[in-house]
Amino acid sequence: MIMTSNRSRFLRVSCLIVGILCAHASCAWRSQEAEHYFGPVMYRYVTPGSGKAYLSEQIHFPFLFETGDQWSFTIGLNRRLVASPIVIKKFRKGKVDSTLWKWTKPLALLPDPAEGEWGVSLIYLRGDGLKESNLFSRAQYGASMGFGNEARNLSLGVASKVELRPVQEGVYLLEYDSNRSNETRYEIWVDSFEQAYKTFHRGEGP
Repeated sequence: MIMTSNRSRFLRVSCLIVGILCAHASCAWRSQEAEHYFGPVMYRYVTPGSGKAYLSEQIHFPFLFETGDQWSFTIGLNRRLVASPIVIKKFRKGKVDSTLWKWTKPLALLPDPAEGEWGVSLIYLRGDGLKESNLFSRAQYGASMGFGNEARNLSLGVASKVELRPVQEGVYLLEYDSNRSNETRYEIWVDSFEQAYKTFHRGEGP
């Protein structure tokens, strides 16, 4: 009876630990159409309506499993930022459709954050419009292993990476500070490279 009692206690404790871990674990599924997040995640986003780029940022802790275009597993804290540029033609910003870059929470338990502010999703979060991103920033604190379109890594401790992948001909303007990531400025000037160079050289903007 003592062995049975000890075994029963061990099973209860094990189930409790597994339950706690599962409650704090999150899963990200990334595809060409959208990004899907299951479980707790902190997030914020910026569009040209209130910022200087199309920007999205997420924080996961303490467990993250990614699948789809990017496969990875992280134990610790995972911080990810992706951004798309504002395309400027003939020194005028084109029409910005911010609805193409958005986050939705069909099973919302908490209110949606304002642009640039941190929000929390506990059950399910969907991101649309992020497939055009070509600026990627990742930071992991803990143990992480992954491979895919964004990153290939095997790390223990602290690891970070920032990568820009130009996708069209033009003059790129990027101002990025990881401590003020929501203020990122990311633009592509096309049609007149000489004038764009003169404008940036004088420290002016469009």
